Amino acid sequence: MKVRCLLALTAAAIGFAQMRGGIDPLPSATDYPADAANSALAIGAGYVSGAEQRRIFGRDWSASHVFLEVGTYPQAGQLSISPQDFVLRASGESIRAVNADVIMPYPKTRDVQVPDSNAPVHVRTVDTIGYEHGPGPYKGVYTDTQVQVAVGNTPTPAPQPPIPSDPAAQTRIDLTDKELPDAKSAAPVAGFLYFPKPKHPPKDGVYELAYYGASGDLKLKVETKKKR
Repeated sequence: MKVRCLLALTAAAIGFAQMRGGIDPLPSATDYPADAANSALAIGAGYVSGAEQRRIFGRDWSASHVFLEVGTYPQAGQLSISPQDFVLRASGESIRAVNADVIMPYPKTRDVQVPDSNAPVHVRTVDTIGYEHGPGPYKGVYTDTQVQVAVGNTPTPAPQPPIPSDPAAQTRIDLTDKELPDAKSAAPVAGFLYFPKPKHPPKDGVYELAYYGASGDLKLKVETKKKR
């Protein structure tokens, strides 16, 4: 009995490690505004408006990106799911999902100052005299000369400015944590997908979300306007 419990806990731990991130899925794919299914997989999806983005992440990217909430439901055992399995289509454009680093790039690091080749060069020598301990001929007085070189008007380097803080770090973490994870699971997995907004958004407000994975192709019609 103890062995069986240990194996069950180990399997649960492995499953948890494979499913890091994401959000809680809805009870079924049909609970999303759009859904599609085949014998291996069911997918549900819904459009995330700018107001909903602000409520969830504290910011609104609807002017530059399309956010979708997606739930995946394996129908016949374990499946591998990845954001890269999905393509957003609109007005002839096909767009792959991007990650949080694209939406919120990391701040630029400070520039490293390279010494000017025309700057004066400071050279000094340091002579050292000491007494060396050792057996036989290795004992006696020794001298040593070292050369130190510094470039610039002063041999002491100027202090570097502090690295700028990243106030958007927590938002980037939230975007990453809530993204649809790369997962291998027999249980439902859900999360957000982030797509760059197409140059020509659909006039009718309906995007096509296409899934191309090991379980076959699926296509969903995702409306940006909620039905009343």
